Amino acid sequence: MVAEPFFGLFSFERLGAFWMLMFALVCTIASLLSFLLIHLAAQQVKRPAAKRQLRLSLKQMIEPSVLPLALIGALFALAYAPVLSFVSVYAKSLHFGESGNLFFVIYAAVLLVSRPFTGRWFDARGPKALVVFCTASFAIGLLLLSMAKTAEVYLLSAALIGMGWGNLFPILQTMAIQSGPLSRSSSSLGTFLSVFDVGISAGSFLTGVLMASFGFRTLYAADAAFLLVVFILYFSMVGKKPKKEYSHARQEHA
Repeated sequence: MVAEPFFGLFSFERLGAFWMLMFALVCTIASLLSFLLIHLAAQQVKRPAAKRQLRLSLKQMIEPSVLPLALIGALFALAYAPVLSFVSVYAKSLHFGESGNLFFVIYAAVLLVSRPFTGRWFDARGPKALVVFCTASFAIGLLLLSMAKTAEVYLLSAALIGMGWGNLFPILQTMAIQSGPLSRSSSSLGTFLSVFDVGISAGSFLTGVLMASFGFRTLYAADAAFLLVVFILYFSMVGKKPKKEYSHARQEHA
């Protein structure tokens, strides 16, 4: 997710749109072939024949207990969409040259370094303080992005957004899995990701519309303010849940 924007921009600028799409096609075929090579070794649970039937219904696919958190995830995704969709165009408008392509490289580096520490933080203390920290980092990164006049400030915003959103997404995803019954973990994850994708898609469309009217700087500044609104909604809807209900949910189900 973080390497693709860099390689996509690089191949588009150096080789053109055709070869960029061919590169994406090769990756798609490789992922399909890799999937076909997977052999699951999970234990087969013996169940009555009637229960082994696959029933494709909304009741089976949607886990209602995850919907509030999924909605919050979609709103956070809405805030990230302007970064994902237009940060490279923004860098070109500021004439940052090759530094513009380094945004997602810095993002990825900070994400990879920080995730082991944030994962331990989540296990030890739960999500509450971690969500506060990550949202603050995300918001400050967006503010710096809106004010960036040099490549250094632009790349600093990439580091803060990588620290913020790069850790916030797996936190919300883990919370979604642990919010529902263990037997429904796949439905919980599917519910969260489906609603999340709506946020990313809607955000990309709205960003294109708003960008033409307000410009990059105003949009990124407004995005930071919107992020604080989402943060308030998070604590009013799901943030009051005790940390033990998340950090030890799997042990309790087991």
